[in-house]
Amino acid sequence: MSYTINPDDISSSLYPLTFRNVDATATVQQKIEVYVGGSLSGTFKASKSSSNSTASIFDTNVQSFVQSELAPFVESKTTVFPSLGAFSITENTDVIKSLYCKAFAETINSSGFLVTSTSQQLSSTCYIIPANFYGYNYNLADFYQPS
Repeated sequence: MSYTINPDDISSSLYPLTFRNVDATATVQQKIEVYVGGSLSGTFKASKSSSNSTASIFDTNVQSFVQSELAPFVESKTTVFPSLGAFSITENTDVIKSLYCKAFAETINSSGFLVTSTSQQLSSTCYIIPANFYGYNYNLADFYQPS
C-alpha cells in the first residue's frame, strides 16, 4: 500500500512531497506515475530507499512535479475561497493543485528480464499550494485582495 509521509492533506510546495510504498522483497524498483490536477504530469523509475527480510521500501519525493505546475506569485491576487464579502476575488485554479501517485512494482522474471506489474498502489490525494512565508505563516495576500 502507498501512503503519504509528507505532505499533509493541504501543504506547501516549499517542502518535500514524499510518498512511501512498501512492496515485496522481490521488487527491485518501481515505476511511479505522478498526477497533478488530475492529469498525468510525469513518470519515472524509483529505487529502493531501504529493505528488510520481508519488504522493499520506496520513499519517493515528487516536489518538482508540483512546483512546475503551480501558478507563480503575481500582483493580481487570486483565491480558491468563495466570496469574502468586501473582498474582490478572481478565480484561479492554478493556485492549488491536487496530487497523487501510482506505483507499479518491477521485478526480474526467471529469464532475467525486468517486468512491470499491472497491479498498482495508489496514494491518497493531497492538495498543494504555493506559499510565501512571513513569520512562518501562509501569506493569504497571495490569494485575495480588498475591493
